[in-house]
Amino acid sequence: MTSILLIEDQRPIRDLIEDIIHDVDDSVEIRGVSTRHGILETYPCRKWDCIISDFQLDEGNVVDILGDIIRKNDRAPKLLISGYISDEVVTKAKGLGFHTFLQKPFDPAQLVKWLEKNSIIGQEKKEETPPHPLRRKEDFLVRNALFAMDKKAGLLNQIINWPSCSAVSVQEICIHALRTAQNITKAQNGILCLYDNPSGELVEMARIILQSDPRQGELRHPITKTPFKPLLDNAASLLHLQCKDEIWPDLQVESDFLALTIKLQGQPAGVLCLTDIGRALTDLESEIGLLELLVGQLDITLDNKAVHAALQSNMKETLIALARILDARDHYTKNHSANVSKYSVKLAKALGLPGDRIEQIRIGGLVHDMGKVGTPDAVLLKKGPLTDEEYEIMKLHPVIGYNCLAHIDSLGIEKIVVRHHHERWDGRGYPDGLLADATPIEARIVGIADAIDAMTTSRCYRKAQPLSFCIDQLKKNSGTQFDPLLVEAVLPLVENGMIKSTLH
Repeated sequence: MTSILLIEDQRPIRDLIEDIIHDVDDSVEIRGVSTRHGILETYPCRKWDCIISDFQLDEGNVVDILGDIIRKNDRAPKLLISGYISDEVVTKAKGLGFHTFLQKPFDPAQLVKWLEKNSIIGQEKKEETPPHPLRRKEDFLVRNALFAMDKKAGLLNQIINWPSCSAVSVQEICIHALRTAQNITKAQNGILCLYDNPSGELVEMARIILQSDPRQGELRHPITKTPFKPLLDNAASLLHLQCKDEIWPDLQVESDFLALTIKLQGQPAGVLCLTDIGRALTDLESEIGLLELLVGQLDITLDNKAVHAALQSNMKETLIALARILDARDHYTKNHSANVSKYSVKLAKALGLPGDRIEQIRIGGLVHDMGKVGTPDAVLLKKGPLTDEEYEIMKLHPVIGYNCLAHIDSLGIEKIVVRHHHERWDGRGYPDGLLADATPIEARIVGIADAIDAMTTSRCYRKAQPLSFCIDQLKKNSGTQFDPLLVEAVLPLVENGMIKSTLH
């Protein structure tokens, strides 16, 4: 018996697809699933002859869900059905073997033709009985009503299920909003801008050209040179105008544009504009309701993002202050964390790392020794050599520091730096004995900066060493303690005066 896995979270649409198939061949077994759990439980349980799937579920898109479990040798024909199929969706889906796409609402004959082409139905094909003309019209109206309902449910899901504001940037939030607005209206083009009040300019955060996937914007433009000023003056909350003009640099309107005010805490703060929709305002009543819900959700999300950013900034400043207090426990190391951070940033820049990772390395360098809060003074400040037992206590500080940060999701890289800055290239470091590049590069960078500062500053148990000693040790321990590529990159910085030994 031929088996079909049907993934669709709207029961009426699922029933409709099952009826279309069984009207032609009622011998086909169809297993319907509607949730992520259902997919993860049902897909691996057998070899399916065919997979028919909607793209978007309440819990995420099907391509991402299947990407975790799909068999590499699964050659079952796969059909993706969606209310909106972008180039991005097509690219993702093709990677999992979806090579045919139907856009809702679709003609049942398209589905039947695809199933017959792939020999999924037809083995026990039922005798065709031409439908009564009234029944055909009734089916058409019901089918389109179901598709309209499914579309609205999917769009509401996109609006409500925003990305976590802690995990994405403001521009990514704006791109998500613009993509959703395009899905609602099927606009050809669009922009989303935020208002920079001091300069009187709109700052483009995202744009769409010819229904492509939204991309990050780059432009700034005076509000007075656009038709959007009434939206920022509270004179209007919505504009729908017929025109053929350039309303924004490189954004030519061919028929009409629809623009809504974006507000933050009730005050005008930007513009969402969609062009060339091609429908009268009276025909956009449902879409405008969804757009107003969308900009309302955008208000909440951006406001939460601002609060979250302020909290994160305060939290980082608190951690940095704590690290300075810890350094002050020993006057020999009072600038140690600042030095490690500074050297780490210079090395990261020399390696060409992007700005966001350099910032993570900067913070990681500042807090890398915070676990020493749990190291007793008798061990931390001891002037002579440590005993084996004392050395084991000292070696606990990376884990103590990591545990202090473990539940702060926004410090993912920083807490990895704290835990792993004493790992070695040869795997003989601590606490986890990671070998070579199993230690993240951010931790390796801070680790080598830590060693450089330790060699060139005085400690309670020995005096600072000259730069020549530091250079010799870096070369000698390349490939054992240190990553050879990092040694190669840091040596010119040391030799060119990146650091200065405190040796007098």
